[in-house]
Amino acid sequence: NLRNKGYFRGSWASVEVPNKVKDYEQAAKQLMMYIEGENTEKKVLEQRLPLAQAIFMSDNGKVISSFMSLYLGGSSDLPLPTNNDISVDLSPHRSLIVRAFSYTEQEPRHKLIRKQSKKMKEQLSSKGLSEKVQWNMPLIFDYGRPDDKVKRMELAFPWIADDEEETESTDDPKPLSQICKSDKNPKGWECAEFKEIKNPDIPNVQERIYKSANSVVTKIETNIFGEAQYEEALKRLEKYFNGHNNANLTMEIVVPVTFTMEIDDNFVPVEKFVAHGISVAVTDPPQPTDPKVYLMKNTPEFRVYVRAFGGVIPSAKSEEIYSRQFELLMKDLIKGKAMAENTVPPTLITLEYTNPEEGSQQRHEVVIPKPQTT
Repeated sequence: NLRNKGYFRGSWASVEVPNKVKDYEQAAKQLMMYIEGENTEKKVLEQRLPLAQAIFMSDNGKVISSFMSLYLGGSSDLPLPTNNDISVDLSPHRSLIVRAFSYTEQEPRHKLIRKQSKKMKEQLSSKGLSEKVQWNMPLIFDYGRPDDKVKRMELAFPWIADDEEETESTDDPKPLSQICKSDKNPKGWECAEFKEIKNPDIPNVQERIYKSANSVVTKIETNIFGEAQYEEALKRLEKYFNGHNNANLTMEIVVPVTFTMEIDDNFVPVEKFVAHGISVAVTDPPQPTDPKVYLMKNTPEFRVYVRAFGGVIPSAKSEEIYSRQFELLMKDLIKGKAMAENTVPPTLITLEYTNPEEGSQQRHEVVIPKPQTT
């Protein structure tokens, strides 16, 4: 009675459960209000099943956060919620291990989930499959309708699939002279302007001073499966440049795409953002119409340390590859006495200059802001 299946490639509306797992009814009510017309288009959306709950737990079983989500189908063109607590994101196909069971309203929900979870662990452990399951992220799919006396529920956990190994390429980074627009490369992209500072103590690292500029930024949210929604965040910025602003102005995108991750003292991500620079030709940038996109005007110049690398980054290995590059950057900075040992930078930045469709001719950069001195 366990099944391994791909789940719900499509859009989900999600809201964080205020009191971890206890206030799911309140969260579900907020989602229903969204599909009943509390959105920017006052549009009534088709109600679909299931209603889902995602729980994120620490290694010792403590609940960190919990979300309620409502499946909206395969469309990505959906109205924005007027309730800022709700996010609408497109989720990729996911492989899950699923156990289905029936329940009634009289049964305490938390006890029911705990009992079914225990049965799943016993079954999978007996077959030597327990290590292929991400036990710290249970997903509950509720198919029950109000009039059903006996309802259907599914308990699921992400399943670590045996995907084909993706190969990592380690070519040299594509030169900026072949990416950025110049007299020699008139068909190139407009690139963010910076001044390079030569430092012989850190030969493998480039120190830069970025000029004051305008940009737009949006937060990278997570979906029901706990995955960062990079594509959805990038789409919000793309819409801004395609005229979704208060001036209906279409603008050229400035490279690179900037991904910023704020971290705590244990290198655990706190928040993630993505930003695009605005062309210097646009002296008075329009305001975004999407409330999740923010205009940053005349950001002050800042100094950073940069390590560039090339090659293809397989999605399954991206976290591992970027972590290794940040580690190499920090080692070079410590060796050159540009950074003290045991320093944890509050912000990690990655810059993407190229499109993955260009094959191995890529340019990726990992960036650490230069520590402030007094």
